[in-house]
Amino acid sequence: MQTIDMDVRNTLVMMGLFQKQYSFRAIVFSRSPSVIVFCREHHITCITDYASLPSPLLTHSSNPFHMPLIRFFLLQAQHLFPSRYYGYVNSDILLSSSLFAVLSQCTALQMQGTIRKRVALHPRVHCSL
Repeated sequence: MQTIDMDVRNTLVMMGLFQKQYSFRAIVFSRSPSVIVFCREHHITCITDYASLPSPLLTHSSNPFHMPLIRFFLLQAQHLFPSRYYGYVNSDILLSSSLFAVLSQCTALQMQGTIRKRVALHPRVHCSL
């Protein structure tokens, strides 16, 4: 069995830790046997048959290269886990746990009527060369 790249492994470990610490559920879309095994061992939901899963809101669930569409990811997440917030990150991205404080603040601001119920958060990416 092939090994998992270190950046992907770090992201999966992060997801597993977030699931233990916060009201957080990770969903991984992968056909890699090593990723599937890792997810199973760390109780992370792994969807492997995403190219053939039809969605009533999408005419296609994947692009011509058989990679799932982001909208499909989010619809699958909504179907699997009812939640106030959903997000998407590539497998090589690490998130800060401060994300959960930001989401709590969003909830408080929504209850006050300061922001809308539906919000989009976009992180800043800092590249130092």
